[in-house]
Amino acid sequence: MALNINKTAIQINEFANEFKKSYSEHFNRVDIAQKAYIELLGIRKTIESNNDFGYKIDFTGFTQVDEYAVPIRRTLNEYRVISTDGSHIGIDRDLPAKCFLINIGIADFLYGDEANAELMNVPQLYAREEDLIIREKDGTGFHPIEDSLLNAKRSVEEILALAGVLDETDFEVPTLGLIDGPIAVYGLPGVSNKQYVIDYLVRDGFESALASIKSKIHNNLLGVIGFTSLPGNRDVAKMLSSKICDKGAGNVEFNCHYRASDLISFCSNCIGGVLDREIFAGILKKGERSPIFVGNNNNNEVSNIAFFYLNVGSEIARIEIPVWNISGPETIDLIQSVLMEQTDRGHGYPVVLMEAHEQAVINSADRRAFADTIVEYLARGDSRPYESAKALSKKIRGI
Repeated sequence: MALNINKTAIQINEFANEFKKSYSEHFNRVDIAQKAYIELLGIRKTIESNNDFGYKIDFTGFTQVDEYAVPIRRTLNEYRVISTDGSHIGIDRDLPAKCFLINIGIADFLYGDEANAELMNVPQLYAREEDLIIREKDGTGFHPIEDSLLNAKRSVEEILALAGVLDETDFEVPTLGLIDGPIAVYGLPGVSNKQYVIDYLVRDGFESALASIKSKIHNNLLGVIGFTSLPGNRDVAKMLSSKICDKGAGNVEFNCHYRASDLISFCSNCIGGVLDREIFAGILKKGERSPIFVGNNNNNEVSNIAFFYLNVGSEIARIEIPVWNISGPETIDLIQSVLMEQTDRGHGYPVVLMEAHEQAVINSADRRAFADTIVEYLARGDSRPYESAKALSKKIRGI
């Protein structure tokens, strides 16, 4: 039976009324956070060497002591931007064979006098037994690649594909690699106790790709960045909480920076529930970026990731960048310029990421065609494939 939207609407209305009531109080906390941020940047000499909650504030590109943001200072007439994105079809237990597919979309745009665009996708089927598991090197243990771990596998394949395209790039013009979302491997919490799984995905995959890109850093390779639209992070809010929250002073276990609904009562300066993007929405003008926030809790030079926030006009985006990619203000200025030019072309979202996604996306018709093709090809010859009764029931109506 279809969703009863009338019954659902009643519940949505109740939720909306409660949500509106809490809005005024929330925006008061946002205002407190914005004032605290400006005050924090006002004591620049103190915080440049501070490591509150694992972050140091890097003022690369700032020229004045009283600056709170960096505007666009450079423009590029010629540049190249490359992006990869991925989607997948997971293992379907109703099909006659175990397999999954990862489809990597690639967009490679060259701007300038010799403008050019290349779009492609690379589908890869994983069907052999060794393709479907991550095996311990001594052969005694293994872990199936499915569910959240398949997400991790896909994210690794995305950045490996980006490194592969950069391997074949001539870098005749300034070049930037973009990925959608954080520069990270998704889906690992469930396997935190299996070091061989982490080694396979992180050390041999993710970090290997970053090391390959790092080895190509020179005058025209601007590096690789991760672009997150509508970020839900609270890293800066957490840093501010440690400075101003009554419950936070000297207490590393406090959690006012998490959801406000978790708190029984608010302290006088509480900014619980405030997101980083809400803080910078009142501080950054279009085209401006924040300082760079550098993590100090990662001893791995290759995978130590910093971030900053950028007002792209329609929203505040979070930009992640490897620390080794921060070579000086000129490089960051060029990255900022490329991102703004791309988001202007994409109406608030980098057009190269949009096109990479379009190449990667697998729609419902593609998924049905994939399943039908598996059944059809396995039915050839002497094999006798089967589908579950549940799968067959979805193709017919009983009534």
